[in-house]
Amino acid sequence: MTELFGRAYHLEITSAEGNKLICDPPTQVRFLITNMPQDSVATAMIMIYGVSSEYRQLIQRWDKKRLRYGTVRLSAGYDESSGEIYTGQINSVEVGRDGVSVYLRLNCWSVMWTEASTGKTWGEKARAIEILQDVARSFGKPVQTIGDFSDLPVFNHGYTMAYTSSRAFLDRMKSAWRYDWLLSENRTVIIRDGATRPTTYEINVDNGMEGVPRWYQKELEVDVRMNHIIQPGDLIKIRSDFWTINYSGMYNTGLNDMTNIQRRTGSFRVLSTTHQGDLWGDDWRTTLRCLWSTAQ
Repeated sequence: MTELFGRAYHLEITSAEGNKLICDPPTQVRFLITNMPQDSVATAMIMIYGVSSEYRQLIQRWDKKRLRYGTVRLSAGYDESSGEIYTGQINSVEVGRDGVSVYLRLNCWSVMWTEASTGKTWGEKARAIEILQDVARSFGKPVQTIGDFSDLPVFNHGYTMAYTSSRAFLDRMKSAWRYDWLLSENRTVIIRDGATRPTTYEINVDNGMEGVPRWYQKELEVDVRMNHIIQPGDLIKIRSDFWTINYSGMYNTGLNDMTNIQRRTGSFRVLSTTHQGDLWGDDWRTTLRCLWSTAQ
């Protein structure tokens, strides 16, 4: 099956007791992964077919001390390009039937932030960006900053933060210090308002765009072949002669004229990514939700 479609994935499930289940093609899998920078969390629904009763029972084990199920790690793409699209903790486990087939459905979220906390004193001349980076490191993943933070405050007499939730602090300072942040499957990203990653990705019918872009009042959605590289905060350029408008007030807002302008410039900042896959079915794509950008 994977030779027919060129699709590839690698799913690793670790139970609460440390038992591992590894799935690769041609084992049937379906998934829906969403990375949402506004909520600073990633969610996943993963369905695996053909799992034995023994392994289903192992994965359903609940750790009474840590009050949790196990974890999952999923990579997906194509034979020539495949990479990690999700890492997180299992929130609930379901066993059901789809015709004669038995499936195991895992509902997951990335909950590293629930346990991450910071309490620290920074010395003289501490910069705000250094504080943000230190707090972000408490999630245990590499930290990436995007944009110019040089105008943020410098604390001449140091800065003390009482022991608090790292997520709560990063959320609280967003408005004052003007940034967004994303806890993704492989990094924590701090993005200055209006900034994008330096790399620009070109999207058109020749390199993986599926269907046509969908315009909303302030945002655009576009489907591409399964893509693990493009992340929220990236800058993309879209080239398309066709589009649809999915907004009921289009006749009163001049939206047609704005889409024509954006079609010529083609620059957008990625707000969120959604990965949808069905190894034996039609779906194997990534949906990019984008914000109109002035970058060229």
